[in-house]
Amino acid sequence: MERDLKRAFPSLSGRGNRVPIPSKKGKGKSKGKAVIMIQPKESWTHDFCLLSNTEQDKTPSQESLVALKEAELGRKRVVFPSKNGNFEHMKQVLESEYEKLKSLDGAFELM
Repeated sequence: MERDLKRAFPSLSGRGNRVPIPSKKGKGKSKGKAVIMIQPKESWTHDFCLLSNTEQDKTPSQESLVALKEAELGRKRVVFPSKNGNFEHMKQVLESEYEKLKSLDGAFELM
């Protein structure tokens, strides 16, 4: 659960850039305390698992994941430089991570 929390809120687990903002002194109880604003990252990271069978409808076993990895498929953590990219941006990044996707020319399905 802690790992999921860190993934959902990376800035709270030490990732991300924290920018301290000085508070206005003399205002209420927060006198002298600094407010911390979190600067969001421009990139986006997601875990993918590229499968070899288009009819597969279950999560692969550990043995299958090993075989997929040996075939340059399987699970990878992919970092997208821009979280505001379009399909072409996503396609280019995934094709750079999974060379075998290039031959499909964008004809893949995300599930």
